[in-house]
Amino acid sequence: MSTDPFDLIVIGAGVAGLSAAVRASELGIKVAVVEKSRGVGGRAATRRIAGVPVDHGAQFFTARDPSFQKKVQKWEVAGVCRVWSHGIPTWENGVITEPHEGYPRYICPEGMTALAKHESQSLTVFRESTITDCLREKDLWSMKTKEGASWSAKEIISTAPAPQTLALFNPWIDEEDPIRRVTYAPCITGIFEVPGFRPSWKGLQVKNSDIAWIAWDATRRVAGDSPFFVVHGSPEFSHSHLEEDPTVAAQKLLIAATEIAGDAFTAATLVHAHRWRYAKVENPLPETHRILSEHLRFAGDAFLQANVESAWLSGRAAAEDFSI
Repeated sequence: MSTDPFDLIVIGAGVAGLSAAVRASELGIKVAVVEKSRGVGGRAATRRIAGVPVDHGAQFFTARDPSFQKKVQKWEVAGVCRVWSHGIPTWENGVITEPHEGYPRYICPEGMTALAKHESQSLTVFRESTITDCLREKDLWSMKTKEGASWSAKEIISTAPAPQTLALFNPWIDEEDPIRRVTYAPCITGIFEVPGFRPSWKGLQVKNSDIAWIAWDATRRVAGDSPFFVVHGSPEFSHSHLEEDPTVAAQKLLIAATEIAGDAFTAATLVHAHRWRYAKVENPLPETHRILSEHLRFAGDAFLQANVESAWLSGRAAAEDFSI
C-alpha cells in the first residue's frame, strides 16, 4: 500500500506520539501515526479481564506544567480522567509511611488507554504496522512495514524507545548523539486476583523488595469492587528475570507481595503477566526533544522527568519544531 506523501509521520501511538500528532494537526500539517501494536497508548496500557479494565502499565500521572494542566482539565471535563490521590504511601521493611499532601495523581476510570483513545479520535493511525526499513531519498523519508505497507513523509518524529529508534535510523544519527546513552529499566508486571481483600491503601510505593509498586486497581473504577491487584517488579528483579517467561517471573513476585500485603496474597491467582522491556528511562535527557538529523526528531518519555507529563510535553514540543 502506498499513499501521497505526508508532511509528517509520527512513529508510536503512545502519549508522546499522539501529543505530537494532535499538535501537528492543529498547525495544519498533514500527519499520520504508525503504531506496531493493535491498540494505542503505549505504556499507558490497560487490559480487560472479565470485562473489567485493569492498568498494567503507567499507573497514574501528575500535571505540574501549566500547559499540561490545561490539557488535563479538558480531559477531566470530558470524563477521561479524574484525581485518584494526592500522594502514595511508601512501604519499607514492614513499615508504611503516609505521604504528605502533594500534586494530584490522575487516573482514568475506563483505563489509562482512555487517554490515547480520546486523543487519537481525529487522527490517521495505522495500527499493527511494524516498520522494518527507512530510507531518506531526495526530499522524502520512505518506510516499509513487515505487513507490506509503505508510506513516505517529509518529516519524521520517532517516539519509539531509544534502542528501537536507533535500529531504524542509525545511519542518520551522529555517533556522539546523547540518544545512544539513554538506558531503560525493564519491569515484570503481574495482575493478581485476590478475592475479598480490601486494604486500607490504594497503592504502595515499595522499597527494599523485589516489588517496586502494588496497587488495588478497584480504587480507580466507578464500581470499585474488582478483586484485581497490579504488582510491578523492581528494576533489579526485572533485570534478573527479563528473559524468563513473564508468567514464571510474575509468580515469583507473590512471595514479596505476601510480605507486603499480608496473607491474603497466599490465595492470589495470577491472571496476566507482562514484560515491559523499556519500562522506565534511567537517565532522561534534560531537553524536551532532540533533532537527530535534518527532518528527523526524537521525542517521548526519554526526556525531562521520564513520565506521562514529560512524554506529552516532549511530543508537543517536537511537533512545534519544524522545517516544513
